[in-house]
Amino acid sequence: MRQIKKTGCMVMAAVLCAAAVPCCTGRAEAACDLLTLRAAEALALMNSREYQQEKSRLSLARIDYTEAAKSAALKKKNQLSFRWSPLLNFKFPEKPDLAEASEWMYKPLQAQTRITAVRHKMEDIRYAVEEEISNLYVDAYVMQETIAFTQERMEEIQETAKKSEWKLYTGEASVQETEKLHAQLKKLSVDQAGYLRSFESLKNKISDQVGMDISTGWKLQAPFEEGVPDRAVLEELKQYTLSKNHTYYEKKLDVSLGLLNLEINEKLMKEKYGKQMYLIQPYINQAKAGEELDGDAFKENYDRFLQEIDKKWSGAFRILFLSIPKEWLKGELDGVRYLEDDPYVLYSLALQYADLRLEEQSTAKEIEDAVDDQFEALVSAGNSRKALQEEVKEMEKELRENAALHQSGKVTREELSSLREAYSQAVLDALNACGEYTKLWNSFDRLTCKGAGIWMEQGDFDPGGDASEIRDLSMPQEDGFWYYIESRMEDQVFVLRVSVPDDSEIKVTDYELWVDGIQVGKRTRAGQTLRHLTLALSDAGQASIRLYHGEDYVDECIIDPLASKGRLFPAGAKEGEERKKNQKLGVCSVRHDPVMQTAEFAVTSVEDSEIAYYSLTDNRGTKLYREAPIPIGENLTCLSVVVQDLGELKVEFYDRDKKMCRTGRINGRTMEIQEEG
Repeated sequence: MRQIKKTGCMVMAAVLCAAAVPCCTGRAEAACDLLTLRAAEALALMNSREYQQEKSRLSLARIDYTEAAKSAALKKKNQLSFRWSPLLNFKFPEKPDLAEASEWMYKPLQAQTRITAVRHKMEDIRYAVEEEISNLYVDAYVMQETIAFTQERMEEIQETAKKSEWKLYTGEASVQETEKLHAQLKKLSVDQAGYLRSFESLKNKISDQVGMDISTGWKLQAPFEEGVPDRAVLEELKQYTLSKNHTYYEKKLDVSLGLLNLEINEKLMKEKYGKQMYLIQPYINQAKAGEELDGDAFKENYDRFLQEIDKKWSGAFRILFLSIPKEWLKGELDGVRYLEDDPYVLYSLALQYADLRLEEQSTAKEIEDAVDDQFEALVSAGNSRKALQEEVKEMEKELRENAALHQSGKVTREELSSLREAYSQAVLDALNACGEYTKLWNSFDRLTCKGAGIWMEQGDFDPGGDASEIRDLSMPQEDGFWYYIESRMEDQVFVLRVSVPDDSEIKVTDYELWVDGIQVGKRTRAGQTLRHLTLALSDAGQASIRLYHGEDYVDECIIDPLASKGRLFPAGAKEGEERKKNQKLGVCSVRHDPVMQTAEFAVTSVEDSEIAYYSLTDNRGTKLYREAPIPIGENLTCLSVVVQDLGELKVEFYDRDKKMCRTGRINGRTMEIQEEG
């Protein structure tokens, strides 16, 4: 009975898969540190090289997006506006062809998707890291408890063997019985040596994952999972998995980008070839609706379309005895020349979009099948685990009864020993079954993107919080008023959030988004998210956020719609540096001569008496008049078109020694020059 009590804690750990018998090889238990599974997961994520690389890619993706968006806007502006150089090299506005117009609209949106794609990838890496470390942890814990149980069993047999040796002298024990005990002890010693080697190997692997040495002085806590999602929620679980799965997300994103590219080019071609589009429009509509396309018929009609748009310039006309090809009169962007880079662009994009939709559907089916298969495997493993647990309970009861019968001489020592051996093996089998089931659960939880775990904890699949909430995994806690914009290209929407500091003297409870004088969406509570179609921001001229305290208007702050985040400075909240940035440096004037198409620009007054000269430059830093600084008050004569947009110009100020000391921007409404930070 004493031997049974001695192993009671371990028995309950195996049977219930919950209680842990502390094991700290080579050190006293009190000196051991506990490494929990949650701590191991957090450390493994921090130590994951792949995860850290994705964090770096997130920063680069933000930079790439900003550069792509502003580069496209600058190219568009340059091509559509009058340009000149000091050498009087004039370039007049040019109309873009299809490839250029499409690039201006598509490239920034494509770059924007990389930000959300990287964030999504980071979540997927987190799932993978947690699965890997969790399964290592389970294996190590099972080995830890196996070692502890085996050690107790060896001590029991060793004590029994000593007693048996003493009983040899009194004739109460036989030599065969004693030899059998020593053989059992030898076998357990060999097994224990193997367990210890495996345990050391597992601890080394965990050490590599978490970035610290746990080979000595650490113990693990029971990580076993027992639950399994109800079969009734399996369909809902599959839908949740599809909403989070990274592979499916990439396919869904490809489909969204494919549709966007198709619609952009369709729009541009409709504007150019409106009447002739009837030949191919039905096929475009079929592709967008996800219907099956007749590729041969589409190709035949597309060829007719190309002939139709060039029909006007086929053949020749005569002037007297001269035959002049009509092709000679074709403009640079007339007919097929507008599509010169890729005449079959809509045909290709429509077929590509159809293929992308098929890939998306195929991927969804594969994921749903995988969830079904792993669910069934989990149920089978759960049934096996329960059967072994029940067997251990029954054997424990039988062992106690036989131990009592042995005291009364009704059960022999050999029979009790055999029963105890069978019971010990059943305990280890149940322990291993708990470990295998938990690893299957971890893999299932990873496959469902933590959906299974969320359901077990909450009874539903809501991960908590607004599903549209911006989850910037690298976003620090920042002081002040901030706005955050996240594109969800896979759903063709953007998400905006405004954060308000708790300790701000300026009270803000709500905000509104305004684009080019039109409100986008509804008034939203500060801290909550506003969702709207991406197109509302993609072509924004000026965007701003209006802040409110209840029904009271607070202030309006201009924002950069191409940035992923930015600081807001509502009235009264500007810091000293921001006040300095908006400091008035002087006043300028512009006088136009409509006959000569020239303008006279001058800085008429300055606030700082040390300023004696100025020069005017464009955004690229090119001087617009001459290299030498111009005295304050002296006019600068240039073409009127140069100073048409004063907000795009920069004024550089110089002291009496002609050393640049300040720079400023022109407020076209007040003609004041405000200092640039």
